[in-house]
Amino acid sequence: MIAAAASFTLCILMYFMVSFLMKRKNEISKNKFSSLSIFSWILFGLLNIPAFIFCYHALNVEINARQELTQYIVDRNNKNDLLTLSYKDAFERYRLSKEVRLGSMATDYLSRPAASTKQSIEAEASKPPFNMNSTWPTLDRSNKQTVIDNWKEGVRIKFDKTDQQLKRNTKKIKADLGYVQNWSRIRVAGAVKSIERACDSNARAVLSFSKSFHEAGLPVWEWDAQAQKRAATLGDNLINPDSGQATLRLPLTSFGGLFMHYLSIWLFLPVAFLIFLLILPYVLTMPPGKYLPNTNEAGTSNQELNTGSFDL
Repeated sequence: MIAAAASFTLCILMYFMVSFLMKRKNEISKNKFSSLSIFSWILFGLLNIPAFIFCYHALNVEINARQELTQYIVDRNNKNDLLTLSYKDAFERYRLSKEVRLGSMATDYLSRPAASTKQSIEAEASKPPFNMNSTWPTLDRSNKQTVIDNWKEGVRIKFDKTDQQLKRNTKKIKADLGYVQNWSRIRVAGAVKSIERACDSNARAVLSFSKSFHEAGLPVWEWDAQAQKRAATLGDNLINPDSGQATLRLPLTSFGGLFMHYLSIWLFLPVAFLIFLLILPYVLTMPPGKYLPNTNEAGTSNQELNTGSFDL
């Protein structure tokens, strides 16, 4: 958008520069090496260089980068949807399995086993996902279900906190996605950065919660076979958001970077044609004071035809 605005502004300046040259063409044609002629053409040439660069860059973004960037953002949105869905499904499966395990541990603990068995149960209960350091010494049959329910409620609160963050980010992603898909030139650059930040934030939130919740500190996509199968479609970019691999890294603000990325030499042609159209009026303009030969089609001098007098 900046390149397009800059090139448009420069083209307007070049138009007025050509208009200035047209008005002084007679003087320039008579004194080709006058200070006015040299200064005018140098200034026009200096305006041409940035105008050429900005016009090319704007076309490169519109024709080449637009399609790739739009597809990239759509893919990131789809992967974010899959990530949040996989996270919820894997969490529910894991929570249910650990709820069953917690009930089994409580039953074994209350069956008056050997001291070593109690110590083993207490050690397991003190680690994720249970984190019950002070519960077991006071455990009895009357509060067994309360202990399990309290654990379930605590886990649900932590999950909901992360889930709310995912929902806020996803809502923002959906809003910004429209700007990219509709190619809102004023807002597309900001929308792309916003979507990338939101997707990375979701990935980090899932990664942080799942590692702290899992007994072995594993990320959610490694909790079971079903989660691993879905993770294969996510790719390493979302599994490791801090690696930087998830960023498209299109140099949208760099003329040289985007030129080397696509190497679209043919785009120079429409830019050159635009500049040619700007200077064409100067080429076609006749210098002031220069007229056609003073004869008509019959070979008679126009001056002769214009001499004589009228009888009133």
